[in-house]
Amino acid sequence: MWDPGAAANMITYHPPISQIWGHQVGRLKAELIVERSLQFLEEKCSSETHTPAELSIGWTPEKQPAVTASVEAIKGRLGDNSNIVELPDAAGLLFRNLRWNVSETQLPSVALWFDSIARPLKKIEVVAHLSMLWKPDWKDQVPVPRPEHHWSGNMFGVHLGRPHRLTTYFAFRDIPHYLTIKKYLAEIGLVVLSDTHVRPKGSIAVPSWRKK
Repeated sequence: MWDPGAAANMITYHPPISQIWGHQVGRLKAELIVERSLQFLEEKCSSETHTPAELSIGWTPEKQPAVTASVEAIKGRLGDNSNIVELPDAAGLLFRNLRWNVSETQLPSVALWFDSIARPLKKIEVVAHLSMLWKPDWKDQVPVPRPEHHWSGNMFGVHLGRPHRLTTYFAFRDIPHYLTIKKYLAEIGLVVLSDTHVRPKGSIAVPSWRKK
């Protein structure tokens, strides 16, 4: 039977609206972000489900021949694109946008591709983005009783683009569990969770030197 009181007592980690897409992790290559994210999901989470992801690439072939060659390479990994849009830009040159559906197993290959176009991606004329979201449960934790089909309260996302980001919306049974996950994410070099995003406020004691 669902116990709403147990759910209400959980600790949550919700970054502010200004970080709706999560923490910036632009210091890491896309390959490392995906590798460490999948490691986190495998080692600390269970029964994770992910939403369909889409890779979107936009560029002007006449201006960026290197990107055109790189797109041909990703076609070899993902197959035919699922959608194509071509429109003239302000100069009358053709701006091309391609999109593919991407599975979790294809994510590492796509990450390598993002690293291969890291330099041209810094230019405004080149746009590439992919988002994949998971709704995982925690391993080694007795889940809070919930109604059937109720969302677990966790959301983890990988966003590759300019810049790379991670979504970290979590629910924890208690502060020790939060601190365990925080330590783990820092140790694998993925992201450092901030205690200021923990709710309810005051769950974590503020050091005396910070109160001054």
